[in-house]
Amino acid sequence: MPESVGRATFDREVATEELAEGVWLLGGTSHNSVAAEFEDYVAVVEAPLGERRNLAGIEEVVRLVPDKPIRFLVNTHQHHDHIGGLRTFMHIGATIITHWKNYDFCTQDVLNYAPRTLEPDMVSLWPPTELAEGCQYETVRENYWLSAGIEPLDHMGGSRERGPLRSGRAAPR
Repeated sequence: MPESVGRATFDREVATEELAEGVWLLGGTSHNSVAAEFEDYVAVVEAPLGERRNLAGIEEVVRLVPDKPIRFLVNTHQHHDHIGGLRTFMHIGATIITHWKNYDFCTQDVLNYAPRTLEPDMVSLWPPTELAEGCQYETVRENYWLSAGIEPLDHMGGSRERGPLRSGRAAPR
């Protein structure tokens, strides 16, 4: 490893800015996330950089909205600087919403049991069973929206189409 890479540090502090009621920019680094509060849960857009950065973002969301779980992580695209925390959010139980063309890449290369040997993450150290079951994804083709008051998605009960061709919305039951 080049010496400059070994000495590199990444800011883990999160600078929060309220953008609207219940919507926050989780900034403070070169890459940011947005948290949006819904009636029963929180959704986060983007999981940039790496696990430490995203753990700091998760802690900030818990501080801002202590009584609601982070139910969804919306991934806009598969560049490495935007997916560094996908495994972190998956490990805390968030469903990853991503474009259907990212499905194979996510399931085969990112959210898998392959060890992270340079800096082991939570999934490498404590693999959850959900990873093997493949129930942590929602794929989007065209329109998709989240609404207030939804229940956890029923992946295992078979009520939703599986695989990379889904699109639509998470709606109240």
